[in-house]
Amino acid sequence: MLRAAATFALPAGLAVLAMFSAGHAEAKASYMDLAETVSGAEAVAVIHTEATAPCEIEGEYNTYRQKVFATPMDVLKGELGSPFELLAQKNFICGSVTYDAPADYLVLLHRDNGHWTTLNHGKGALRIDSEEVQWPYGSEPSIPLDDALARVRVLIGEQPAVEVAEPVAPDPPKTEAPPVAEPQPCGYAIGRMQEAEETRERWVIVGAAGAGAAAIMLGFFVGFRRRRRS
Repeated sequence: MLRAAATFALPAGLAVLAMFSAGHAEAKASYMDLAETVSGAEAVAVIHTEATAPCEIEGEYNTYRQKVFATPMDVLKGELGSPFELLAQKNFICGSVTYDAPADYLVLLHRDNGHWTTLNHGKGALRIDSEEVQWPYGSEPSIPLDDALARVRVLIGEQPAVEVAEPVAPDPPKTEAPPVAEPQPCGYAIGRMQEAEETRERWVIVGAAGAGAAAIMLGFFVGFRRRRRS
């Protein structure tokens, strides 16, 4: 009976120890919210992974077993070379990150002993697929990439661009131009002058005829008076 109990106790003890170790490791894998992650990140960017390779590189606290070769597509914070290298698959299993290649990610990065690594464990490497990005910072499993970038930019301190319409000057009041006399042809002016001259000549003739008639009548009248006196 003792032998049977010992046989049962050994695997049970190992299972309990494994459960304790897993729980202890999970407790260490504490996560930050989005605001804390963006604030603590040295670089935030949309990247395209070109390839990966196995490695064994020591950081300050972890050993990394994956090297990622990536190209930044949109850098929201910090500076990244093009291309640049990123370390992943750290030996802290509960907080390890593995990158696929080729693939697109929204990443939040910091440096470990001079090497770019993922901040906030798996919540710092958000896979992008068909303009949707994985989103562990809310109730939805994924959100549109544009929405995610807008939220990150606000936390970084960038204000969304607002288009300001240029002021349009009012149209000046319309003023009517004074009427302009239409120039008359030269022949018209000459004709008018001739007409005026002919009218003046007619009046001179009429006046002269009237004066002559008056003189004749006056002569008859004077002669008639003389005859009566004689």
